Amino acid sequence: MVALPPEVDLSNASDVLADLLSAINRGGTHLIVDAQAVWFMDSSALNALVRARQRTDAMGGSLHVVAPSRRVRRLLEISRLDRVLRRVDSVEEALACVANPTGDHQCDEVAPAA
Repeated sequence: MVALPPEVDLSNASDVLADLLSAINRGGTHLIVDAQAVWFMDSSALNALVRARQRTDAMGGSLHVVAPSRRVRRLLEISRLDRVLRRVDSVEEALACVANPTGDHQCDEVAPAA
């Protein structure tokens, strides 16, 4: 799991991406991105999420964005990334989604990351 800072923009998106990829590279094929504290994201933040999703897909895993706030949900909808990123309302929901002893992902499928 990686928690995002309250503001993710051009000034820190590369660090956020590095944190996401590092978590994946440490064997986390299913990554939970905790965006509960996020109040601002720009396109560089969205790019980091998509790139991390591509990496988890390549490893046979998944990426879940915990984003209960209306602001983040709306940004994902406007950018149409709600069709690519799995957004859930809580960490518990994300954990339940990937908790399967066989390792198979249990969430409803979304489109492959572009």
